[in-house]
Amino acid sequence: MDLVADVDDDFVAQHGFERGRMILGSRAAALAVTAELPAVRQVAGGSAANTAVGVAALGGTAAFLGRCANDALGQGFRDSLEAAGVAHPVDFGPPDPPTGRSIILVTPDHERSMMTFPGAAASLATHHLDPAHVTGGAIVFIEGYLFYADDTARAAAAAAGWAAAHGCTVALSLSDPNCVEHNREPMLDLVRSRTDLLFANEEEITALYRTRDFGEAAAAAAADVQTAFLTRGSAGAVIMHRDRMDAVPAAAVPGGIEDLTGAGDLFAAGAVFGLRRGLAPSDAARVGAACAAEVISHHGARPEADLQKFVADAGLL
Repeated sequence: MDLVADVDDDFVAQHGFERGRMILGSRAAALAVTAELPAVRQVAGGSAANTAVGVAALGGTAAFLGRCANDALGQGFRDSLEAAGVAHPVDFGPPDPPTGRSIILVTPDHERSMMTFPGAAASLATHHLDPAHVTGGAIVFIEGYLFYADDTARAAAAAAGWAAAHGCTVALSLSDPNCVEHNREPMLDLVRSRTDLLFANEEEITALYRTRDFGEAAAAAAADVQTAFLTRGSAGAVIMHRDRMDAVPAAAVPGGIEDLTGAGDLFAAGAVFGLRRGLAPSDAARVGAACAAEVISHHGARPEADLQKFVADAGLL
């Protein structure tokens, strides 16, 4: 679950957050910051869950596999998936550790800085997975945050292995620059060994390939995966596919930007949905850009508008 609050830059600095990035926080630290948050908005979030919700909102079929505690936040999280039309084979553990939460601080320039206490999510292990969850031809989407814990990293690798064995497409989101910097070797191994579709922003992809040159990082990604979707904020996105580089502009944001949370998650939702509809990668990225524009036009990391209509009105599907 996400706990979202509007704050000033001083609040971000005083509480040890890294501007524009995600840091892991202990249970004590997360509770201490929560106690000082002004006007908290509690909304269901989670990177891969947001992507699944976006796919369902576009009219696709999606399921989210993860772990919550059997507590109020966990039940609320599962209810949010059900309301969004996402299948939810969520495993409920005991009340302790509690359901994970991410504290999201949004500054006046709309940047978001996050402290995440994974809680029960970090206890997801390979034995919680069921090969029946991976159906032939599906896109299995893995978020990079799983690499912060050994059990979840092994679960991610197992899911990717099952996906490959069942003729599925494996998609990986690098999730966050800090995540890449702390877990580079296992993430790069999964990119090179199992990943078909790679999603990353500019900071994440340059961190993965240890270069400051975006073009160099993009070329390296193209050599490792079938298709790489590399987002660059207001500069749009670059898509690398079969030695071809395409640039896609950012979509106009209705009413202006309110909160950047979820932009990458919804971009991924639009892109994977577009690919399943048979679009070329660059056209799928345009769907992703439109979905990202919708989610950053309001607070929260999940769409509020009719996403199917929003994309159709843009002439994209």
